[in-house]
Amino acid sequence: MKPRPFQLGNSENFDLDLDKANSSSMNLDYINSRYNKLELDKKTIRKTVAFKAKAERRAKK
Repeated sequence: MKPRPFQLGNSENFDLDLDKANSSSMNLDYINSRYNKLELDKKTIRKTVAFKAKAERRAKK
């Protein structure tokens, strides 16, 4: 069998593929930003809990 020649296809399909790639990239960016925000929220909550516990310990003295 002969190898098939490389074909890009028509430009319409190529544009659709670019749209899908851009959409996927935007989705990944959104997911990444949400993940980073959740990680920041977790750190903030941990610090808040630690400060409250420290304040309660000081108040008991």
